[in-house]
Amino acid sequence: MIPVNAGETLPACPTRCADAIWTFFNEKRSAPPGEIRETAEVFPALDLAGDPRQIPVGARLTEIHLGPERLAAFHFDGQVYFVSTDELFHKTRVISR
Repeated sequence: MIPVNAGETLPACPTRCADAIWTFFNEKRSAPPGEIRETAEVFPALDLAGDPRQIPVGARLTEIHLGPERLAAFHFDGQVYFVSTDELFHKTRVISR
């Protein structure tokens, strides 16, 4: 099991299954349905494997979910990424709700 926050855990998955992590975020927290944000500044985010990637200016972020410990998950370019909620809210703007 992967510790998340006082008593919460994500299911362990030997193949780093994205579905288990994404399901956790879907069930626990989310932004307003259908909200799309656009990046105003480049910022770093981690993919499901924990590899860093720079999210470029003008990127459209969808399916935004707010998790524990000020962590946010979102879809961009067909993949799921994680970033701090501070980074997300300071470097993006809402373009659609």
